[in-house]
Amino acid sequence: MVLATFRATLRALYVYSAIIAVAGSVLYSVFAPYAKSVGIGPFEYGILTAILTLVGMLSAPIWGYLSDKVDPRLLLAIASFTGSSIFLFLLIKAKWAYYMAAMMAGVTVGSSAVSQGLVGKLAEDKDKGFAYLQFSNLIGGALGALLVLTGLFSNYNQAFAFGAMVMIFSLAPLAFMKRVSFKVSMPKLSELKALPRAVYYIFAFQLILAIGAAAGVWMIDYYFVKKYNVGMRSVGLYVFLRQTSIALMTLLVPDLSKREGRLKAYFLLAIPATVLTFMVTLVNDFYLALALIIARGALINAGNPIIDAILADFTPKEIMGTVMGILTTLNAMGATLGRLIGGYLMEIDVELPLRFTALMYALGIGELGLTIGRRSKARTSEVR
Repeated sequence: MVLATFRATLRALYVYSAIIAVAGSVLYSVFAPYAKSVGIGPFEYGILTAILTLVGMLSAPIWGYLSDKVDPRLLLAIASFTGSSIFLFLLIKAKWAYYMAAMMAGVTVGSSAVSQGLVGKLAEDKDKGFAYLQFSNLIGGALGALLVLTGLFSNYNQAFAFGAMVMIFSLAPLAFMKRVSFKVSMPKLSELKALPRAVYYIFAFQLILAIGAAAGVWMIDYYFVKKYNVGMRSVGLYVFLRQTSIALMTLLVPDLSKREGRLKAYFLLAIPATVLTFMVTLVNDFYLALALIIARGALINAGNPIIDAILADFTPKEIMGTVMGILTTLNAMGATLGRLIGGYLMEIDVELPLRFTALMYALGIGELGLTIGRRSKARTSEVR
């Protein structure tokens, strides 16, 4: 009975996540061309996205802690409303509204700790649980990008209005979620200190990767617009292919992880992705660059559930939301710094951000191998 409740809740969560991702993908597909059209340059674009990640960094621990204390359905409903407000602010078409939209986007991004915490607590098979969460996000994202690509929106206002409505519609699956709770108290500092060292190694790894990814890959939409002068349909094509390829690759990762072991499986994905990231900067054809960045994204992003699963196995369920909130905060902290670095580097040379990304990926992979790979070898083999 308990397992049935958990499974029903997770199914509803996956549907909710897919719907949210539709709106998020529409926003991602149109915002860079829109920003350029209203005179927002690379550095200011970096500031706006840095605000997003900074607010996400500050809000994630709150979301994570509350997810250990409050009915998650309420928290997810609040996230739907904050997500809808992003698009409403963009419809105002004023500079202050762009910054408000960035802040609300950060609040909504921070709420991902709620979903991650639920999967960590409820999934019987964490490899599949986190893979299915990522898959639902990616399928929703692919659908949103496809809507942009097919020309459904003749102007930016239509896209923003659609996004606002979809965010409200995401409330529907919450009616099918069952209430689940774990009786917990405020996590004590001693509990966090008692976490295995491997948790802190993963925190450091995620921080390094977040800085690198935010500097280059997370600004890839603006990179394409600036270097190849593409419009929102071309960005939509990128988002659609990216989301679809990662989704398909994600479904293969649980079996790869079980066959090769989690860390080896991750390295098999991340190392080639690092090489491909650098190769993007060596070409001058949009479609070749697109193919390289799609392949790179499919490889490294499909490995994300592996890291989440390792972290979840080291973390007590009672403070799962709190730990996932910390992870989201570190990602946002790295992303805030990375976006500022990326915006600055792009002002100097359009290729520098992606080269910086490749360097940071290499450092992160090395850190993971030297820490989790060596010092926690015995524990890692236990949680395969």
